Amino acid sequence: SGLKARTTGPSLMPAKLAQHYPAPQRAQAQVLFEDLLARYAQVERQFDIPPGDLPAAVAAFLAGSWMGLHNADFPDAQFRPVVEQMRSILANNSQAQDAADAEKRELYEQMAILGMLMAATQIGLKQRADPVVERNMRATARGYLEQFLKTDADRVQMTSAGLVLK
Repeated sequence: SGLKARTTGPSLMPAKLAQHYPAPQRAQAQVLFEDLLARYAQVERQFDIPPGDLPAAVAAFLAGSWMGLHNADFPDAQFRPVVEQMRSILANNSQAQDAADAEKRELYEQMAILGMLMAATQIGLKQRADPVVERNMRATARGYLEQFLKTDADRVQMTSAGLVLK
């Protein structure tokens, strides 16, 4: 369909995202991103989402960013409504619909990896608190939400109806 990314063949996004890290950390970052992308497939299975579903990856990015901003768990019950909300938004977005397969795959992988990175960081902080990591996570999550949603991150609420701006 118009909102499905092909997931066969090698993933390029882990290496691309790793390029933002200092040279000595790139290989380790790429391995981490490859692992997060593989773990995202478990999220797809858990929520019965077809592999490569772009709206779900966007929802995972938003949910992970929300977790990072608030250093809080994201209720499983609220994930599906956000997925459906992103599905209807992207279904009406000709840019998303008309994107080349390679672009869809890149966006899908980027959203999945960054969402999983935020979620994994937040979960890790529950096991071992680290004020510096927490401050960085919150700042990164705020930036992601504000850049993606074009609004103040403090307005973003996650509800049983999906994402709501207050």
